[in-house]
Amino acid sequence: MTILKDGRERAIECDECPATTDPFDKDDFNQMVETAKKDGWSIKLVGGEWSHRCPDCKGGDRLAAARAKFG
Repeated sequence: MTILKDGRERAIECDECPATTDPFDKDDFNQMVETAKKDGWSIKLVGGEWSHRCPDCKGGDRLAAARAKFG
């Protein structure tokens, strides 16, 4: 889980690359997550920890899965 905290603002950082969401006020956490998901971010609970992937890295996961399945 990577939530960047800078004073009054929060942002989500991708676990695979340095991409981040736009910053939101610390009181708008739910809005930040909702907006990130609408923008194509993958935010999932995996093995008890939160996983954050930007749209580019999330797309790579699908490509890797397709390659593994179909060769």
